[in-house]
Amino acid sequence: MLSTIERFHALGMDGVEAFYITHTRENTQLIADRCAELGLLTTGSADFHGPENRQFSKFMAFDTFGIEPNLGPIDSGS
Repeated sequence: MLSTIERFHALGMDGVEAFYITHTRENTQLIADRCAELGLLTTGSADFHGPENRQFSKFMAFDTFGIEPNLGPIDSGS
């Protein structure tokens, strides 16, 4: 996972979807930490696949586990 982030960073990627409904606390922390080290943005998934979908039945169903996303210039508070 980290090698993929590093490879895409080297190709000019700006950010990673670090917050996702299937990510565990450990996955999220690992990704967010590495992105911070590389200066990458961290966003979350807001997928909605319909009210009957088991995991994606509401927008922003992911957990940040208390980690602050780095939205950079897309953050309305910046």
